[in-house]
Amino acid sequence: MTKVCSLFLSLFISLVQAEQDTSSQSRLVIGFYYPPLSNVSSQADIEISLNYWMKELTDKIDIKNSYSVIYDDIVSMKTAFDNRKIDMVIAPPLLLAIHFERNLLSDGFVCVKEKNKKDHLVIITNQKQKIATTSFLGKRLLLPTNDLLAELFIQTETLKHYQHSYPRVFSQISKVNSNQRIILDLFFGRADVAVVYQSTLNLMAEMNPQITKKITVLNSFAIKSRNYGYFHRDYHYQVQLKKLTHQFTSEIRGRQILEVFQSSDIETLYVDDLTKFDTFYKSYLKLKKTLVND
Repeated sequence: MTKVCSLFLSLFISLVQAEQDTSSQSRLVIGFYYPPLSNVSSQADIEISLNYWMKELTDKIDIKNSYSVIYDDIVSMKTAFDNRKIDMVIAPPLLLAIHFERNLLSDGFVCVKEKNKKDHLVIITNQKQKIATTSFLGKRLLLPTNDLLAELFIQTETLKHYQHSYPRVFSQISKVNSNQRIILDLFFGRADVAVVYQSTLNLMAEMNPQITKKITVLNSFAIKSRNYGYFHRDYHYQVQLKKLTHQFTSEIRGRQILEVFQSSDIETLYVDDLTKFDTFYKSYLKLKKTLVND
């Protein structure tokens, strides 16, 4: 009797596991880290566009259930990904490099401003000021809000030259939602140094060529995009979805959705693309050890 009960129990467990596997395979759940895009689009616009884009893709293959989950906490998103509650993550690359287990990630895709062209995070100044990275002391700084890479980028420069954190080096620090606003404030002399993205600087310079004459790039860090997207390694439909995603940009509706994310195309993204962020973060941690007590 005991053996029969054990046999039925084993069979029941197997059936439940099979049902769970089928359920997880016939879905697409994307976790999206929202704070860095709060200055680009509203959370509602992002969620509506993301869900519409997912439906456009999943309707073409056998995926019965698709939706997105918007996160404002990267650790919560990591936990959900680890536990297979979400099948794909979209977040800034530095946060992915710091928090996510590399062996759980599988190659994905990235939305880009311009195909086959990298963006850059840049430290800029008024050309009038003509300062070097060794002359930040007492200057006024502008940073984008909710951007850890921008913050650690300027922090790395101040640690190199002053052994102090950037709040001790700059006389005034303001965090601004819009990269465009940062560039204009710098242009009109309301600040001395800023950290922005090159793609935005280029766009602003096209509208006002005087910006190129007055603003100088002091240092840069190349990135593919502000957000990277990776599948879970065990996700069943990743191959099909990667193919469909690249076809998406040839459709009018697809291009319209990309505009919400301030992008024009989609490129393949590899897990190894996070390696440079590992190197950057390790370098930062090493420099942090030289920090003089603030």
